[in-house]
Amino acid sequence: MTDTRGYRGSLRGVVTAGAAPHGYTLALWTGGAVTTSARGAPDVADALALLTGATLAFVTVGAVAHGGPGRPLTQAAPRPTRVWAAFHLFTIGLGTALCGVLAHVLSGPLLWGLVGAVATTVYLCGAAAQFWWAGTGPGHVAGPSTRPVRGRTTALMLDAGTETTPEDDTEDDGASAGENADTSGRSPSRRP
Repeated sequence: MTDTRGYRGSLRGVVTAGAAPHGYTLALWTGGAVTTSARGAPDVADALALLTGATLAFVTVGAVAHGGPGRPLTQAAPRPTRVWAAFHLFTIGLGTALCGVLAHVLSGPLLWGLVGAVATTVYLCGAAAQFWWAGTGPGHVAGPSTRPVRGRTTALMLDAGTETTPEDDTEDDGASAGENADTSGRSPSRRP
């Protein structure tokens, strides 16, 4: 069991929550930095084009991921993944290199709009592949199921003080998700 109340547990939570936003920040910033280096600082129209390109790319990738632009944003149940999934050096490097190529071929708002779109698209698709690979690739250890069961209240035990890691979760109580489902509408009973 791993203690989650201490500093290391807090640090683990911050790193886990910040992995994707940290990578996206770096992707957009480095794409903008190489473009600024090649073409100078953006003016207001260029900055708005960057914003527009990044936003349109984000919404487009999101619509593809969720099955359409009108679908609600939902998250898949979190699954254990390797820390190296947040090593976005190749993904961000690829996006930055593409932005550098664009900066040598284009200029003005078209350039900045494409920089936002390319940095965003390359990062989202590349990071998704990295997180998927780290969570399902060779050597992956499946963790306990975090999928909610229909008709059952799912509670997060914040005050338990410990958490089970995939390596610690070796016991099998023999109960499957279907056996635990309570569809009667009553509150679920606590198991010892």
